[in-house]
Amino acid sequence: MANELEHHRRPRPPRTDRLRALALDSRQVELSESLDAVVILVQTRSVIVELLELTGIGHLEARELIPELSE
Repeated sequence: MANELEHHRRPRPPRTDRLRALALDSRQVELSESLDAVVILVQTRSVIVELLELTGIGHLEARELIPELSE
């Protein structure tokens, strides 16, 4: 994906499928009592949204692909 973006090309759809799967999988990460771990998880989920936006998905749609965290 980095190479495609560097050359100002839109990433191919299979990359989007992997990002979508990662977004869903991020819900299943067990929350830690450590604030640092929670911050890293939330930042990672935010980066997934931004990467989905780079593939042409709108912000709201990308955000909706990130499910609520399991408790």
